[in-house]
Parts: sequence; C-alpha cells; structure tokens
Amino acid sequence: MLKEPASKKLAVAAAALALIAPGWAMAEDDGRIEEVVVTARMIEESLQEVPMSVSAVDGELVSELGIENVNDLFSRVPGLYFTALGGAFSNSDFQYLQIRGVGFNGGLEPAVGVFVDGMYVPQLGFDLGFLNVERIEILRGPQGTLFGRNTQAGAMNIVSRQPGDELRRRVEAEIAEFGTWRLRGALSGPLGENFYGNINLQYAETDGFVDNDITGQDFGFSEQLTARVNLRYEPSDELSFMFIADASNRDFFDIGNSVKLVRSGQDYDSLMDQDTDDEKDTWGAQFRVQWDFSDSMRLTSLTGFRTAESAISTDPDFDISDRTSTTFGPVTQSTSTPTVPIGVAPNAITLSGTTHLTGIDQEFFSQEFQLSGSTEALEWLLGLYYFDQSIGQTRALDIGPGIPFFPLYIREDFSEDRDGYAAFGQLVYSFAEDWEFTFGARYSDEDVEKGGQRVLNIFDAVIFAFEVPGKSSDDNVSVMSSIAYQASDNVNLYLTVAEGWKAGGINRFPSRDNAVLPYDSEESVNYEFGLKSLLFGDRVTLNAAVYYIDIEGQQVLTVVPDPGGATPVTIIDNAANSTSRGLEVELNASLTDQLRFGLSYSYADTEFDDYWLNDGAGVPMVDRSGEAFDFVPEVMVSVTLGYSVSDALADYDLDLSLNFRKVDGYTLPDGSFIDTPLGASLELPSYDSLDLRAILRNDEWRFIFYGKNLRDRFNYNDLARSAFTSITADQLYVTPMTPRQFGITVAREF
Repeated sequence: MLKEPASKKLAVAAAALALIAPGWAMAEDDGRIEEVVVTARMIEESLQEVPMSVSAVDGELVSELGIENVNDLFSRVPGLYFTALGGAFSNSDFQYLQIRGVGFNGGLEPAVGVFVDGMYVPQLGFDLGFLNVERIEILRGPQGTLFGRNTQAGAMNIVSRQPGDELRRRVEAEIAEFGTWRLRGALSGPLGENFYGNINLQYAETDGFVDNDITGQDFGFSEQLTARVNLRYEPSDELSFMFIADASNRDFFDIGNSVKLVRSGQDYDSLMDQDTDDEKDTWGAQFRVQWDFSDSMRLTSLTGFRTAESAISTDPDFDISDRTSTTFGPVTQSTSTPTVPIGVAPNAITLSGTTHLTGIDQEFFSQEFQLSGSTEALEWLLGLYYFDQSIGQTRALDIGPGIPFFPLYIREDFSEDRDGYAAFGQLVYSFAEDWEFTFGARYSDEDVEKGGQRVLNIFDAVIFAFEVPGKSSDDNVSVMSSIAYQASDNVNLYLTVAEGWKAGGINRFPSRDNAVLPYDSEESVNYEFGLKSLLFGDRVTLNAAVYYIDIEGQQVLTVVPDPGGATPVTIIDNAANSTSRGLEVELNASLTDQLRFGLSYSYADTEFDDYWLNDGAGVPMVDRSGEAFDFVPEVMVSVTLGYSVSDALADYDLDLSLNFRKVDGYTLPDGSFIDTPLGASLELPSYDSLDLRAILRNDEWRFIFYGKNLRDRFNYNDLARSAFTSITADQLYVTPMTPRQFGITVAREF
C-alpha cells in the first residue's frame, strides 16, 4: 500500500486530469490525431491498442523537434531518465538509462536495453544519435520475454527508415551558438530489381560552452562523424534480406563535473588543470532474413556484431592541483620509474596533479531466431537467442604533488567475458469479444569470466600488485501475463504482471588479492494497470498507468572503506528489498484546427525497504532503509503548446511550439575520499527549461528557428565534491547543461 504522501500526490494528479479532460469536448470533428503504429510486441499494431506503457516518437518529429540523442527525451517520455557512476570518476562511459527508478544503480550492465531494429546495443554510453529514424519506441516495464537481456526496467527500440521504390534525397544544415554546426545528407531509393538502399551521413561539431581558464581547452567540445547504410533485397514476396551497418567517430572533451558551484555570479568557467582529448569509435552491422514459408508463419534470423572503443580522461580534484601557487601556471612534475612486477605499468609514471584515464574496448555478437504465426484468435512467437560479449577495461589514476594527499598511482587492466543463451515465447489470445490475454516466458542463462591485474604505488613503493580471476553464473525463468479489455471503440484497459531479471557479475575494481567481489542477480515484479483512450472525435489521446514494482537483491553501486588497502573502493553490492510505485500520464489534444496541447507527466515514489551499507569487510554499518533511490526524480513533467498557420508566408505553412520541461531534484552518493561518512549523499536541486521552435515548411523546404533554455537558467544534472576535499570545505562541482542557445536548421527534401 502506498505511503500517505504518495497517495495524496497520486490523488491530486488524478483530480487534475479529471478537471482537464472535459475541456476538450469543444473540439470539432476535423483535425484528428494521426494513428501511430508500433512493433512493441514484434507485430505491427496501433499504439492505442497495445496493452502496455509505450511512448512513440515519429521520425519527422525527431528532426523537427531537434531530438539529437536520448538526453532530449528526458521528461518528454514519462519515467525515462539517466543514471551515472557518480563522484569524482564519473564519465559518459558509465551513464545508463533508467525507467521508473529501476536501473538507477549505474552498474556495469544497464537495466534498460537499447535496440536498433531489434538488435541489442551494449553499453549505450549516450553516444547513440538518432540518424535515419522511422520512429523511437520506449517500452516501460520488464521486456525480457521478447526483447531479452538487460530489459528489467524497459527497452528503447529505434526503428530505422527502410528504403523503397521512391527516390528520396535530403540535405540538412544547422548552425547555432557556441560554434555549433551540423551537416546531414541522406539518399534512398532503388538499386536494382527488388533491391533498395539508403545511406545517411552526418558531421557535427561544437566548441562547447565551458571555458577552461587553465589550459585554454573548451569542455563540451565535440567533433563527430557518423555514417549509416541500409540495404534491402526482396527476391520474392515471401523472402527478404536486410543488411544494416553504421559507424561513428567522436573526438571530444567530456564535460564531467568541471564547473565550480558558487553562491552568486555563476559562470561556465573551469579551473581544471588536467584535460586530455577523449575519443569514442563505434561500428556495427546486422543481417536480417525473413521467410514467410506459409500464409500464417514466418521465420526470422537476426545476426549482429558491434564493437566500441573509448578513452576518456577526468580530473578527480576538479580544480588547480597546485593550490599553493598564486598563478595558474603548470604544477611541478616529478617522474618515477618504479619496479612493477606485472605488465600493467611498464613505463615511467609522471605525476602531475591528479589525472584519471579510463579506456574500454568492447565487442558484442548475437544471434537470434524467431518463429511466429497467427490464427484468427491467436498470435504467437517462439525464439532462441545467443550472445557473446567481451570487455577490456584499463584505468590509470595519478595523484601527484601539490594537493593535500600523498603521491600515488594506480594501474589496472581488467577483462570480462560474458556469454549466454535464452529460449522465449509469447502468445496473444483473443478469447472473447473485446477481451485479450497475453502470456510470455523466457529462460536465460549467463556466464561471466573475469581476469585482471592491479598495481598500487605510494611514494615510489609498490604497496600491492595482484591478478584477480573470477567466474560467475546465473540463470532465470521470467514470465509475464496481461489481460486487456476494450471497454468501448476508443477506450482500452489492461492489467499486467511482469517479472524482470538482471544477471549478476563480478566487480571490475577489486581492492586486494583475496577479494573477487561478486554480486548476485537482481529480480523484480512489476504490477501495472493502464488506460489507453482516444476521445472527443479522435482529437484527444489520454494514456495513463499506475504501477508498483517489488525489487529483490537490487544491485547498488557504492563506495566503501577498504580495510586491506590505502583507498576506498567503488563496488556493486546487493540491497535486500526495495520498491518503486507511481503514475505516468501522456495527453495530446488538438484543441482547434490550429492549436494543440501536449502533456507528459511521471511521478515516482521509490524506497529502500531493507538496505544496509556494508564496510569493506561486509559488516553492516549504515541503515538506508526508508530512503529514496539516488538519481531518481520524484516528478518529471513536459508541457507543449503548439500553433499552426497554413500558407502563413507565400506557400509556406508556419508551426510554432513552446515546450516547458521540469525535473525534480534528487540525491546522489558522495564519492569523496576525504572524511566522508559511509552513505553520505548530495542534494541536486530541480531544474527546468523553456524552449521555442518555429518551423516554416512546404513540400520541399524546412526552415527551423529555435531557442533553447530561453530563461538562461544555470542548470546542472550531476554534482560532486572533489575526491580529495574535506567534507567541511562545502565545495561542489557540477556538470552544467546548455545555457541559452539560438540556432537555425535548413533542410530540403527532393
């Protein structure tokens, strides 16, 4: 049962909706909301008929709203947010999606799976741009039955635009403040008989908006080249082949917690004296075969491979390392050549302030077979799945002279091989008029094998050096069931119970040779009641869901003391029990032929039911029972007001939209190494943004004028103390979001 404060907030939200809805009765019969078709259940069906919480964004809206990556969907999509590693060593390689608070832990594997045309994309890293998109589907709640691994919280399915008979060409250019500009080109059409293809290229660059007063580099700088190719061959009506390949190269400076938070006169300047070029390279390919070997049965094979390499540096103290200096000159360097018994640090170590460099090399292969069919009352699907994932991770932490800490370096080189297989199935049975029953199950088995080595050196003396092998194995059976009732032609109700599962593993950062530090799997049960409705002459869609999630063995990332070493360690541990409950609402309305309104709202009430933080020896020390999850906003809301005028300028139509988004504040773990109590947290305040877009369009041209963060709010979505600053210093550093920015996009399609 909900706590009293949560119950009151849910009641207030429900009452507000009850007051809003009657206003749409004044709408006329024309201006109806267009039907959206999704494939959330691996079959094409109307969004309003799918008995689950699904949000869909059309590809044309992706372009016109300037949705460049997943960050632009936060608060636009109910319950969707991100989580980070947190603390001084956080970077974009350790950011993941969360839904309804599930997956906030920011561990080594996400709880929200990202899929491109049905293929799983590992370790998102927030570098996945939306290029050549037909639509984006966000599925909330466990999706393990059909989508597979790491979908305990939900899934994001990015559906590519398929090439066809029509020759289509599109060129697009964007320019904005902060040295931001982007060029995009797309070509699609026939290549031969029953053979089609498209190619998409994009180059994007920005100078960033954070000035480094020490090095002269710009944090937030980015230069990225992306390419995507899609080939489709259909030798007959029954057989089709599809090949998709993409590649991306990005050079940048990770913003991180680079800006000092001040009480007044806030600016976007940084005093970090360590920054190195960051780089990410990714590419992938997949091959899909579909064979309709009868009128009612289809066999699908999906083979895919992806690889990613990254190197990202951060400055753990966020500031000038030589704090005794009165100038901003370089700190004094000292070089040592230690005797290293293993091969992770064979060269001389140069200590200059503090630096932290992580590198990740990842390869991923998967093979999936699906057999699907249908009868008059039944739709069914059976499948087999196999994956093999390997990750190599290096880390170099240097703590040099000039800061209140001893000279120290750490060198780590770890590898993780994870593979697994699954068998799954789902059926949808229309057992009576207006009634539908869905049942699905999945058996999963995952094995993890880890190897690695670590060196800790203080004052040129090797404190310890060791290798850490380890193995872990998990299997699970997850089921889901749903019953849906069509109450009227335009109102659908559903009740769903779905189990979620996320495999366990082995921590990559052990502290000493006798600590393999495995963690167990995480399991959850999601109860959900939802409404899908199309009202007032198809002029209003109102979709809502209430949910309750019971989580056992929740994987939580935390910093703990290390009784066997010199520094605290960051590990993943299992909390005992926790819950998440809340409300999600999406409302879209055509108020008149010209005026429209959109609302996205989510409320999440999260709580650790039974969770003790342990010290490095596993002894319970701090009781966090009753506290809310870190990184989870209680309320997120997005309100959009749009106005359209036909033939506003010559033969151009005009579309104006004003969007307001707000994200509630939340807590983050305090990852500082200096006199920080176990379980200490930081408070991140709420933030909001007001954006404006004006679009002039005809059959060929688009002119898009936009302004982001019109009120020029100093917003930030991460903060930390320096790893080497006392808690009494009360000095925080933040990851700032974009200040006010104006830009223009010009596109032509012909």
